[in-house]
Amino acid sequence: MQVISLEFDSETDMQEATRKLWDEMKVTGEMQIKPTGISRWRVDLNSEKDLRESTLEKLPGRRVNLGKAEAEVSVAVATPISDA
Repeated sequence: MQVISLEFDSETDMQEATRKLWDEMKVTGEMQIKPTGISRWRVDLNSEKDLRESTLEKLPGRRVNLGKAEAEVSVAVATPISDA
């Protein structure tokens, strides 16, 4: 499995990239698409298929490296606060 994040400056570029991933490259897995600002988009892809770097470079947009906090699922543990 491969985790990839891409950012786009327009919705059109994002739609073109997602179409290429699903229809042309036949990528399977999970894809999350979300707006990140005015006319900016981010696609987080958990691909079941490993994609070569040269393949990713052909897509519009730019690859984003996830920080450790974003890449890992964190579990928050609540601790009681005493009234002392």
